[in-house]
Amino acid sequence: MNAIAPNQPWGNFQHTFEIMQSTIEEGLAQKLITYSDPLTGSLQFWSFLHGLTSLNLKDRLAHFDGTGLRSLNHVYQAFEEHLKNISIGVDCKDDS
Repeated sequence: MNAIAPNQPWGNFQHTFEIMQSTIEEGLAQKLITYSDPLTGSLQFWSFLHGLTSLNLKDRLAHFDGTGLRSLNHVYQAFEEHLKNISIGVDCKDDS
């Protein structure tokens, strides 16, 4: 793996991570999510999404339903389950 040197800017990702962290801070302040702190929550959420994206890009999810067809259904379902697991009494599904 290529390492980023200490104090080297992350480019666009640094800004994206800061937005994610501030969004998680808001959710914690409003008692909508259960992460222990914004930095840990951001790392967990980023890792979760990165993992799903990597698995999908490498077609590792194509055989989950037994059809061998590439489908994002498992990705969406895993994402919904993750949101449900970190939410505090809030329905995350947007029915509109």
